[in-house]
Amino acid sequence: MLLLPTPAAVRRPRLPATLTDLAPATLGKLLIVVAFTASGVGSVIAKAAYGMGATPVSFLLVRLVTAVVVLAVLTGPARWRLPLRKVLSLVALGMLFGAQTLAYYAAVSQSPVGLVVVIVSTYPLVVIAIDAAERRTPPGGVKVGVMLSSLVGLWLAAGSPTGRPELGVLLALASAVGYGIYLRLSASALYGVTPMVATGWLMSGALVVMAGVAVATQPSVPSAGAIGLSVLHGIAATTVPIVAIYAALQRLRTDEVAALGPLEPIVATMVASAALGEVLAPLQAVGMIVVVAAVAQLSGVRPRAGRPRLPLAVVRAPRGWAVVPRPPGLPARRRAVAPVSTPVTAPESALPEPPGVLA
Repeated sequence: MLLLPTPAAVRRPRLPATLTDLAPATLGKLLIVVAFTASGVGSVIAKAAYGMGATPVSFLLVRLVTAVVVLAVLTGPARWRLPLRKVLSLVALGMLFGAQTLAYYAAVSQSPVGLVVVIVSTYPLVVIAIDAAERRTPPGGVKVGVMLSSLVGLWLAAGSPTGRPELGVLLALASAVGYGIYLRLSASALYGVTPMVATGWLMSGALVVMAGVAVATQPSVPSAGAIGLSVLHGIAATTVPIVAIYAALQRLRTDEVAALGPLEPIVATMVASAALGEVLAPLQAVGMIVVVAAVAQLSGVRPRAGRPRLPLAVVRAPRGWAVVPRPPGLPARRRAVAPVSTPVTAPESALPEPPGVLA
């Protein structure tokens, strides 16, 4: 017979009064769920805006203006304290991000949301390919097998085309390539800059690209409803995920954040099916599952072999947060250390790849 404790001997767990009372890892995971869920829903918001008369260019123009204004309010004068050279490098990187984003939302206007999100989520393949080219060393057998399986999944998800894929699929592939290149270039540009300030300048660079495209193409003025959805996207599906991602990075390791990345295509597919009535063929669904599983596996086989990494820590600096080499003896799961006056320079190979919300 089991001896059960008496009610007086049972200690009731204390429920957190606020989110700040949660354990850092638990709160970090909740923030990641919020970020990837909002990002997944954002693609559906874009599709709804297209139905109200918006084009990818007009939608992104309003969305980016909203995001830049909100981020400027959140960062305040801190964004103007960066050296001009750093600002220009962030704006240039943002222009690349803007081109990638345009390809993404143009793909959303042509193909089912779930399919586009899954294709773009294969950007780790691009990162691995660039790394292999830089090292002149082919990736390991596990990575090659996972990459091949993801390519098979992509072929199934795209409808098993025997000729030229449809335009939406090609645009999504271009977006995945652009995002992979953006991640590889962003390490040095983002190093030593507080995340919110860096994101504000990145969005400004993307806005420059979108304004130029708008002047060149002169898109039609969207309806009030489409403008409202674009503004909603700029706040709820752009700024909120960015803030949540960087807040989570102060509580979790980068690989823990990346491990939850497959949540975004799952949410996007489910919401698109419920809200837009998008239905995929059974083989396409199988292909999407294969791709999501492959991307999740790729997230678990890092860090990259052959490129030694210096352990890093997120520290509180006088003007916010900065990424610096981890001091000896600091526990691996702690994210903050004593204040520092200036960020410590580390070699580019030691910099982490910033996880981000797609587009």
